[in-house]
Amino acid sequence: MDFASLRRRNKNVLVEHAFNLFVEPNNNIQSNKEYWVEKLLKGHDVLDFIEEIKARPQVFEDEEATINNIASMGSVKSKLENPVLDVGSSQKIKVELYNNSNKDFSTSAANPLYLAYHWYEENGSVYEFEGIRTPINQTVRKGDLVVIEIEVRAPKETGNYIFLPTLVVEGKAWLENEGLETFSQKIEVMAPVGPPLTRRALNIYNSLKDNAAA
Repeated sequence: MDFASLRRRNKNVLVEHAFNLFVEPNNNIQSNKEYWVEKLLKGHDVLDFIEEIKARPQVFEDEEATINNIASMGSVKSKLENPVLDVGSSQKIKVELYNNSNKDFSTSAANPLYLAYHWYEENGSVYEFEGIRTPINQTVRKGDLVVIEIEVRAPKETGNYIFLPTLVVEGKAWLENEGLETFSQKIEVMAPVGPPLTRRALNIYNSLKDNAAA
């Protein structure tokens, strides 16, 4: 067994024991376990994990229904037209959020629903699981299709990556695991060409120049 597989097995065992001790069984428990395994693999503190699940020992029936209703129908899709980002840069990327559930999409203390994302390497392995959270500062009702800008940090190494925007109910579930439809996008992460233009800006400049010549 390689080191990565061994780490994952150990985190799974830890999470399983912790849930057996502190969490009452519910229909959403498997998704919660998977959520915490990924957080721990990304460096989340073990003692903080224990305290958090002890403070929130179960998903109450109404909360569980909220998760299931939110995730039953809806989608998140990137609207990035030029799939090239500068290495390590912070960007605003537009995503299309569609709500076809019986619950409003919005962020509040009582409903910690956020837009977020994952980065995967080209071979499918996780590069960054805990993408920056962006609150939904408007009420997205059933049938609404809206475009929202989210804060995204590009990978710190150049290469080809897979970008997956999604929704997360903080501390409870990633909604792509609960039935939310998500769409991945291949993105190339490149080093800046150098001052004063990055490669992305240079691509835009060349496109504008070609259009003007035509």
